[in-house]
Amino acid sequence: MATWVDCSEINLDLALPLSERYEPHRAVMRAAAEELLTAMKADFPSGLSRLAHLVDLRTFGHFRAEAKAQAKVMEIDWRDLMLAGAAYDLTLAYFGCSTIAAATDEGPVLARNMDWWPERELARHSYTVVGTREGRAETTVAGWPGAIGLVTGMSVNGFALAMNAVDEGTGLHKTGYPVMLHLRRVVEECNSFEEAVERVSKQTLAAPCLVTIVGTQNDERVCVERTPTTANLRYADGDAPLLTTNHFRYGEETSRDGVGTLQSTSCGRLQGMQELLPAEKQLLSDEQLLRILSNERVRLSITAQHILMRPRENRMRHCVPKSLLERN
Repeated sequence: MATWVDCSEINLDLALPLSERYEPHRAVMRAAAEELLTAMKADFPSGLSRLAHLVDLRTFGHFRAEAKAQAKVMEIDWRDLMLAGAAYDLTLAYFGCSTIAAATDEGPVLARNMDWWPERELARHSYTVVGTREGRAETTVAGWPGAIGLVTGMSVNGFALAMNAVDEGTGLHKTGYPVMLHLRRVVEECNSFEEAVERVSKQTLAAPCLVTIVGTQNDERVCVERTPTTANLRYADGDAPLLTTNHFRYGEETSRDGVGTLQSTSCGRLQGMQELLPAEKQLLSDEQLLRILSNERVRLSITAQHILMRPRENRMRHCVPKSLLERN
């Protein structure tokens, strides 16, 4: 019996002005504001609210109009959305994630668990957010109402990406670009797999991260292992699965475990995926991959989403664990 439930879709007409784009989704956005955003704010360390203006300044106001448009529909302060857009950089300890970039007979697939907080509220308000223009899906994001950044997304231009947490112990790089907001721009602005890899690799970031990117060909699978100012590219070895959890793996001599509670499970989840995946390239169905992602060796208690992306088909499958939808 499946332990996951498929998410509903929010369709955003990109041809509409921002002032009108979110109005059709007022009900789901208000519900998310009342439950999800409230839970997120409660878990933020005290004193972070003043940083919303700094996030806005560091991104040169790029997301301000959208944050204000969404906040108006949600009936909240737009600065709360700016702060949520930098949640990863400010609270690394809350995040994990396990990611598979597999070669298949039908092109690469990017499959991942998003281990995120607050997991119950997030699962209940998870949607596949599709940005369309003239009926064509330009961007597809595993997101939630009010999100202006992203951690899992796909572009019609032939690539998909997923971010995993990693902590090198150096803290926030104050002049770097917030990670989730940078990845949002990559998905929206890049025209190819190669351009996406370059943009992820070169931007100075506010925090370290691991970004897996896949294209439409099986040899287009790479994990960009980022510190705020450096990047190492770890490509798939032939048709072998490219796996990422929460530690740097570039170069055997420099491979090291992450630190912190979530990262301490990193190697165990990595081994679990290695043993559950087929040894050779083959056709991998959605159900096969979802069973791997939901296996007790891979899934964490804070796994809020399971996502599958197939860029060749421009198709995303976005699910949440059934257990998180049950009311306490």
